[in-house]
Amino acid sequence: MSILTATRVIAGVEEGDREGAAAQLLEFVKASARKLRPAASDDARDEAVAETLWKVLAKLEEGPLRTDHEGGAKRYVQVALEHTLHSKHRQSRREAPLTHEVAAEPPEDDFSQVLHDAEAAAERVLEASVVRWPRSESVLRESFAEMVELAGSDRTAADLLGVAEMDADAVRARDALFKRHERSRRKLLGTLADLRSMGELEPLTADLARAYLGWLKRRKG
Repeated sequence: MSILTATRVIAGVEEGDREGAAAQLLEFVKASARKLRPAASDDARDEAVAETLWKVLAKLEEGPLRTDHEGGAKRYVQVALEHTLHSKHRQSRREAPLTHEVAAEPPEDDFSQVLHDAEAAAERVLEASVVRWPRSESVLRESFAEMVELAGSDRTAADLLGVAEMDADAVRARDALFKRHERSRRKLLGTLADLRSMGELEPLTADLARAYLGWLKRRKG
């Protein structure tokens, strides 16, 4: 299956196996990442691949790409990857730990089964993390729910904290909230890495879960 056909199948304008099309797209993004960043660590490339896959899948839910050529489809995906790599490079150079790039826009209510699978895979990672850190269960579950709410709604940290103004005390509380979220997200990513290394998650499922966890960095102060 060509990349153009894969994107059209995912967009729903051609008949075909959408899971297979997503897997084909994933392999192309992985190969492109290896060519663009041959010296990058596996973790850095995997995260960029996952975020790019999420972006492209979310875009295809809006409709097919505006191209009828294989080269155009490949170039669109490669540009999305290049933007992600550039964004992550800039992010890694920042000193402020609470400043993050938005990984991707949140999915619409009618996003495809592939994107449903991303959320389900992330929730599977959450459950495995609870087993791994039973004493952190309440923190992990609460942080996960809060991150999902911040990423997928118009609510802000101030709303979660129940404050009307972001005064000095509220800013400190917000920063503590974000730090707790980031600690929980790192635990989830650690569990995801273990599940993947043990073969308990298929590559596509693992990449979608990583992309979803990357999306959870989306936060509004």
